[in-house]
Amino acid sequence: MGVVNLGNIGSLVNSILLMSCISGAILFWCSPSYADHLDPTFRTNENEQTDLFEKNIPDLRSFEEQIKSDRENAIHGIGNSSEDVKMQGIEALSGKSISEVEAETERLSKIPAMELESTGRAKLLEDEILDDLWLDGSKPGNIRHKEDAKRLAKAQEGLLANMLGDLKDMGIECGQVRGNTIREPAYYLQLETISRRPDTRYEQMFCESPRREYNCRQFFNVRCTNKVSKPLQAESFATNMPVRYAPRTGILTFGWIDNLSHIGECGEVYDYNIEFDLNDLRNVTEFKLLNVSFDDHVRITVNDHQIFMAPEQGDRLELTGERSWRSRYFLVKVDESDRRYSAEYGTRHNHAPDIDIRRHLKEGSNSIKVRLIVGGGGGIWLKFRAKVAECENWGISREEQCRLK
Repeated sequence: MGVVNLGNIGSLVNSILLMSCISGAILFWCSPSYADHLDPTFRTNENEQTDLFEKNIPDLRSFEEQIKSDRENAIHGIGNSSEDVKMQGIEALSGKSISEVEAETERLSKIPAMELESTGRAKLLEDEILDDLWLDGSKPGNIRHKEDAKRLAKAQEGLLANMLGDLKDMGIECGQVRGNTIREPAYYLQLETISRRPDTRYEQMFCESPRREYNCRQFFNVRCTNKVSKPLQAESFATNMPVRYAPRTGILTFGWIDNLSHIGECGEVYDYNIEFDLNDLRNVTEFKLLNVSFDDHVRITVNDHQIFMAPEQGDRLELTGERSWRSRYFLVKVDESDRRYSAEYGTRHNHAPDIDIRRHLKEGSNSIKVRLIVGGGGGIWLKFRAKVAECENWGISREEQCRLK
């Protein structure tokens, strides 16, 4: 029987265990499930997190519980607010009791609608601090200052409107002029083969060939990108008649509402003018004669074009100085015929012609003439609505034009 060497067996076992561990590690790292690369990650919070907030709160747990309780009470109160809770909120916001709030509400509701603005202005002016911040537009001095400012603005607008045109006539352009564009000629490299020897030899040659030359200019175009139609107001007209403007409807009323504003006795002629300026007829979106009310005869022209005449039709309106054998009033002539009409017509006439007068307008100065003949007592008023498109937004574009020299 042979004898087994235990020392050799132990060494063999240790070698086998060592090889098994190495093989397992190799299989672990070479396995596809572990060898794949993970997705890249990036650090997003660069600010260092500290416990500064927790250290500065004396009792953090009680603070968090109080915040949570307040939030739950607020949510519960929103959905289950009773009238008492709402009233408590009103008292907290206004600083007054419910009875005081109701009394103040009743007092305000009794103020007439026409007096609300003046009452509010008087209440504001009780505070001395508002004397430097609030301008009372009802004072005569402030009204006069406002009218002076409008006249100055209108005069300045006319000067500024012609300034660019005057500068251009003088040879002064407001746009930047960059002058001619100078372009360098292009150079080309051409190789010429010279066969003096069997071997190929190259010599470098330069040829200068100027290309086309251009003169270029740049233009700046100013265009309106958004136009809004706005009504003409009373200050746009120069007239010897009273004029009123209604902001809500945009209607201009010229004349006298009182039917007996004019005394004609046996017959009297009254002539009135309405003057205004228009810069661009393309911007006039509306200009209509809406209503005419008069007593006794009227004729209206726009730039010497007759647009309305009543009660009799014709091409003129004149007082002859002759009297009818049946009455004391002078006779009125409306054309070349022998027809004559009494200056006193005996009634007031109301018409709504709704006449578009834009085709009779012109750029520059325009004139509307109104002739009224009154026998006994009478008067006149007429209503217009005029709108002009004004630019609210402007755009500037640059354009370059080039020509061959």
